[in-house]
Amino acid sequence: MDAAERHQMDTSGASTDAGYQHVRTLEGHHSSVAGVKFKPDDGAILASCSADGTIKMWKTETGETTRTLKGHKNGINDVAWSQDCRYLCSASDDQTAMVWDAESGKQLSTLSGHSNFVFSIKFSPAGNLLVSGSFDETVRVWDARTSGIIRELPAHSDPVTSVDINQDGTTLVSSSFDGLVRIWDTSNGKCLRTVIDENHHPVSFTRFTPNGRYLLVATLNGQMALRNCEDNKIKKVYRGYQNQMYCLVPAISCTKGRLGGRWLVTGSEDNGICVWEINKRELCQKIEGRSSPSALGSGHCDVPLCVDAHPTQTMIASGAGEKDSSIRLWRASE
Repeated sequence: MDAAERHQMDTSGASTDAGYQHVRTLEGHHSSVAGVKFKPDDGAILASCSADGTIKMWKTETGETTRTLKGHKNGINDVAWSQDCRYLCSASDDQTAMVWDAESGKQLSTLSGHSNFVFSIKFSPAGNLLVSGSFDETVRVWDARTSGIIRELPAHSDPVTSVDINQDGTTLVSSSFDGLVRIWDTSNGKCLRTVIDENHHPVSFTRFTPNGRYLLVATLNGQMALRNCEDNKIKKVYRGYQNQMYCLVPAISCTKGRLGGRWLVTGSEDNGICVWEINKRELCQKIEGRSSPSALGSGHCDVPLCVDAHPTQTMIASGAGEKDSSIRLWRASE
């Protein structure tokens, strides 16, 4: 059996390997990396944010640092691009979010009002709204043009761990350590429905799938589930990774070529990175982590806290808790 045959779907429907291999390591941050986001149009630039209080912008193909953005007083938990790629927004432990000009790196505005860590940030697809989630248990909706607050949602009874907006901008979703996922109408702030896990495990992350029909929900019992947005039924459950402590940020990667498919990718608390074919449930690749910086291999030697998928290439980026060399790029074979 040749390499191509080994990577094809077997008779059970599972892929033997998604084919991601280490491309390069990006060095420059001096503390853990909490967010990595490819430029959404062409992926030519990767933005990263770190507990060192900076945002860095990197050339994807060379790993060269093009800009370092400074302004936050404490560590940064999340970074987001506007869909038109003109702006970045960052969420910080200093209880603020900041909007930046992506071309010049100039800080344009500060979004103040949260009373605890701002943990998650998201632009609406149209770019007119910003949504933030905070450890103060609220979700705030902002006017992205003026940085003025539109409304505050008393969303949860524990810290908010993630926010997302669907592709047409009509609904947003929030998750929390209180075990709930809530879907909201962006136009009026009304809670449309509450997704309740029967075991009430803390929810570490949720996002809409690209078609908006499902929610990807991760809980601190080491599993992710695809839930139907309309009836809350679980379509698929993904297991095989470790997650009991951190809010790990997963990604959905669409690859081309002979290994083409839709892959669900996330870090694992054993320092590895796990990959599933999203239409199946079997773990089809495990990028092994390392126990220490001196150990052999190309994987992380701390927990990969975040991953993101390149919009056009068969590439993912991962950021982890290492103090140095904490971002890695991985490419799937064509």
